[in-house]
Amino acid sequence: PYTLNPCRNSSAFNPSAMMPSDVENDNTTCVSSLLFMPADWPSDADPTAMCAEVSPTTLPWQALLDSIAPACCMDGVSKCSAPEMQPCADPEAYTPEAIFPGDDNVTCAQTAALLLPHFEPSAQTCAETGFWGLTNGALADLMAPSCCKDKIGVCSEYTLVPTPAPTLVPTSKPTPAPTPAPTSAPTPAATPAPTPSSTPEPTSAPTPALIPAPTPAPAPTMVTGKVAMSVSDPATFVEDPEMQAAAKASVAQMAGVQESFIDVTLEVVSRRLGGSPRRLSNGTVQVSYTITIPADAEDGAEAIAGRAETAISSADAEAVTSVFQHKIADSGRDYTVEVTEVSQPAVVSQPVVVEPAASDMSGGVAERGPVSLLVAGLGLAGAASMARG
Repeated sequence: PYTLNPCRNSSAFNPSAMMPSDVENDNTTCVSSLLFMPADWPSDADPTAMCAEVSPTTLPWQALLDSIAPACCMDGVSKCSAPEMQPCADPEAYTPEAIFPGDDNVTCAQTAALLLPHFEPSAQTCAETGFWGLTNGALADLMAPSCCKDKIGVCSEYTLVPTPAPTLVPTSKPTPAPTPAPTSAPTPAATPAPTPSSTPEPTSAPTPALIPAPTPAPAPTMVTGKVAMSVSDPATFVEDPEMQAAAKASVAQMAGVQESFIDVTLEVVSRRLGGSPRRLSNGTVQVSYTITIPADAEDGAEAIAGRAETAISSADAEAVTSVFQHKIADSGRDYTVEVTEVSQPAVVSQPVVVEPAASDMSGGVAERGPVSLLVAGLGLAGAASMARG
């Protein structure tokens, strides 16, 4: 019965709710807001022109309806609210009520409203820089594993880089070596044959057991890299277990992966002495991280590693500093940190070789033959040089 109401979704209108008011004991319900709505309100999804016009209350329709919506619209969205951006390639796969990983317990809808501007996905818009110094594509890919049922981000078709095919190099034909001319040898004198003596029949030796070649186990995929930062009291910082945990949480947020996948090592690489013996010295701490993604990961180890590499590569030093400061503050410590360098991450894939056990032959002791290790080549994606943020 209230088709024309202040809410973008007409069914979200709550006519019995109380209108916002600064007057004490003002019991005006939201049904009275229908008096404001003009009969010629446009029915299209983007009433931009009407929202900019002045309402009968002398306020623009944008300001008037947005002030009413939190009380009168169950979803809080007015007809003039900006359209919501969601991170999924398939809108049906979006789960706005899901919890985005982190310490703040916020939903995917709240995270999208904070991180993602409204844009039409394209190679250009997905490459534009947004929140945290990351591109829109990296931000969408960061949210997709937690907020999209199929884990595919809205910019995935523009951010995935195909692996170039290997270039085949022709093998040069070998040059045959010349055959040496035969040398005539003198004819040796005849030697009388010795009289054979009785030789005992030999005893057959046991046949050694055959040892099968080792079988490579499914290979995990790893992403490695380093972060250098200026830290107050670096010696205490690297020995503090809370800072080990804060560094893992920071790398997990940067890469958009589970903390359980991450190992970190903290070390002091330089120290700057303070001006007073009582003042703690500043120095540089290097955080070396390894993200190990199991081969049987639900979304595929290589796909997860690719998204993590993209997210870290897109982050600048200022954005990474903000992440570390937030995690350190959550731990209750008061160290001062400033990220100075973020290395280009490297993706490494190496199979694990499983050695089969040798078995004994009956009738004798089994001989163990040499077992050759099968080691697959390392596929490195990205140089290991440091990139200053």
